[in-house]
Amino acid sequence: MGRLVTTVSIPVLANDTTNCGLLVAGSLSFVGTPPPGFSIAGGQIVYANPGTPDSGMVSATYRVCNDETPACCDTAVVRVTICAVDADGPLVALVINQ
Repeated sequence: MGRLVTTVSIPVLANDTTNCGLLVAGSLSFVGTPPPGFSIAGGQIVYANPGTPDSGMVSATYRVCNDETPACCDTAVVRVTICAVDADGPLVALVINQ
């Protein structure tokens, strides 16, 4: 059996671009209150499965800005698919659709 993963760091800025300046990792923030389990650390979105749901998809909307004045910002959605496994607990599978 593969390794059980319940926490995943998602480098969302790796595929985000802007046509009006360099993206600033420190500007990464959630739009509204994210669902339980989502946080931001080191310029990445982190998802740590809180135990529910044990399967399905969770998503969070985030915002990132560039280094221009005034800042040019955009939003995107990150989605995480949680796959149910045996009694060992949920397996977090990463699906990024931004």
